Amino acid sequence: MEVILWIIIIMIIVSLIYIIVADKSPVDQLISDAIFSDESPNFREPFQPTSQEDVRVWLRTARKNVDQVILHLDGAFQEMKIQRSDHYFDYYLGIIPQSETKTHYYFQVNRKNKTIYYTKEGIQHQPPTSAKDVLFTVIPNSNVPSWMVGGIFYQLDVDRFYNGNEKNDVVNKEYIYQGQYATKAESWYEYPSTSSQSEFYGGDLQGVKQKLHYLQSLGVDVISLSPIFISPSSHKDDTQNFLYVDPHYGEILSDGGQTVDDKDQSTVYAEKYMERVANKDNLKASNQLLSNLIEEIHQLGMKIILEGNFSYCSSFHAWLDEPGFYKKIDGIGAYYEQNSLYRDYFYWKNKKGWPNNLSYEKWKNKKEYAKLNYEGSSALYATMLQVGSKWVGMPHRADGWKVVKSRELGANATTRKHFWGHFRDQVKSTNPQAVIIAEGDHPKDFGKGGKWDSVTNMAGFLEPISYFLTGMSTTSNIFDQNRLGNAAAFIKEVEKQRLRFPDVSYWTAFNPISYRGSSRFLTRTNQQLGNVNNRSQDTADTGINTQVYKQAVMMMMTWTGCPAIYYGDEAGVCGWAGTDSRRTYPWEREIDELIEYHKDLIKLRRRFPSLKKGSFLFLYGGLGVVAYARWLEEEVVVVVINRSLEDKIVQLPLWLAQVRNGHTMKEIMDIGSPVPVTIDTEETKLMVQKGMISIHMPGLGGKIFST
Repeated sequence: MEVILWIIIIMIIVSLIYIIVADKSPVDQLISDAIFSDESPNFREPFQPTSQEDVRVWLRTARKNVDQVILHLDGAFQEMKIQRSDHYFDYYLGIIPQSETKTHYYFQVNRKNKTIYYTKEGIQHQPPTSAKDVLFTVIPNSNVPSWMVGGIFYQLDVDRFYNGNEKNDVVNKEYIYQGQYATKAESWYEYPSTSSQSEFYGGDLQGVKQKLHYLQSLGVDVISLSPIFISPSSHKDDTQNFLYVDPHYGEILSDGGQTVDDKDQSTVYAEKYMERVANKDNLKASNQLLSNLIEEIHQLGMKIILEGNFSYCSSFHAWLDEPGFYKKIDGIGAYYEQNSLYRDYFYWKNKKGWPNNLSYEKWKNKKEYAKLNYEGSSALYATMLQVGSKWVGMPHRADGWKVVKSRELGANATTRKHFWGHFRDQVKSTNPQAVIIAEGDHPKDFGKGGKWDSVTNMAGFLEPISYFLTGMSTTSNIFDQNRLGNAAAFIKEVEKQRLRFPDVSYWTAFNPISYRGSSRFLTRTNQQLGNVNNRSQDTADTGINTQVYKQAVMMMMTWTGCPAIYYGDEAGVCGWAGTDSRRTYPWEREIDELIEYHKDLIKLRRRFPSLKKGSFLFLYGGLGVVAYARWLEEEVVVVVINRSLEDKIVQLPLWLAQVRNGHTMKEIMDIGSPVPVTIDTEETKLMVQKGMISIHMPGLGGKIFST
């Protein structure tokens, strides 16, 4: 009897120990790392729903690890059910009913007496507040064309790309702009002027046309042109006529007239300039050249978008005509005559300042930029909407717009909301496959009911990448040692900015590493503070690090969104911020190795659909190393970047990217090798064991693996 009693006591103790140990076992706890969802096709179907479609959404959890999952929908909720399971995970399915308006949603996960919430911020221990940025979003009828999702863009500055027709080049002293003569650069390869916005190199649309096969061989999907409409400046951001391509970029059939006389710059009439940019034969031929160019681009399987500034126009525009160029052609501009038909197109501080009323509102107090008054003129409002539709409609059929200074349009937010909403409707009704990209605006205005199909992702990509890899701000005026190679700070900033992108807009974000106005990324790798005011231009080319540049390109080409190559970056162009970054493309002086590297990465991006539409998850961030996974269904791509100078051994939890034990990850690119691994070379294979792989990363290395 005593023996039996002892056996019972021992059994009770063993049971208690088992209960205690089991309760502390990871299997019996909520495995929060396994919980995941996003707005990619992996976890949402359809990817871009109409208002007539229900939307299926999934939440992933560790297998047999939770008791209940609840889908919260703008105040309503529903219990989700396990729809499928695999080796690691259960996938809970919920249905979002069809809706004419956007729907916000998040998840609630219950296990025993523990509850957590899952939003775009990840695991939360309290229900989300009214801040809707952290919630997942469905925006019906967003209708972003499939070519825009993850497409590869090429930002092309027409004047600096290639001179295909020397007959249309600006001639010296053709006119005066900002108090300086318009000039033609003596050599294609000379540095840009640091003081003049009226220096031209002769690049034109015929030059773009002649180099289309280069762009096709590079592998880009979309050519994004710099402004091409009539304008006196080399950047052409201040438009003189929205209805015609500048004949200096197009065709000059009728030429003649005198250049500017040295004797009197203040009242001179630019006879030759006006013959070139106002002659109807020149204007029609230039527009026709653009139509021909667009047709050829389409035949080669690429797209083209135009750039426009709708917030301002040039003081040269006939509406204002501050230089008096159009007096003999289109009547009297508002600068000269209070009763001008165009007076209400502008804001006036002095209501009695005519004639020669200089009180029109200007951008940054520059008289060349006249702010347009959308509140004061319905005629202006209608005209600019027509401009939007003109160039995406027949016979031109451009594939969309990149609009600059969009947040500066009109006098208030109400005007901006109404105009850009009408602009979107006008463009989409004319060409449903056209896109609208906003430079520097907020992605919350994505989709139908908003304004944009995409925004330039400066804060969420360009800036964090620059600081992580170079320690430099995008304009090379700040060096931050604390952010150089700081993986934790990089990930924190990227994730913070990602919250700003609703619905599928993160998959259409415009992601450059160099941009007009920034210093070139290759220059930033020299980690020198400077600009054209305190550094000679040749110093932008010294001390550069092509290995770090390759890391940036690798990240750009594997990131969620649209890679956006700035013309010439792929050939090794450097430059300080401002006019110096607009150097010419170095034909016959390219760094061929960099061009081939871009081609390899573009081929890789085309090979793996996960890099266009797949989920994104950071797998590691520390010791100067960042690793992330992109996956779509069974296809998984892993990218590892080591910004430190030392070799590292990195353990990556591949199970979080749904790669099972025993599966092999194949190395498909290694920029840390003296000769980079190409996408067709199986350099190494790594077996996934216990959900992990171990990777040796050389200093300043970058590797890509795939299933």
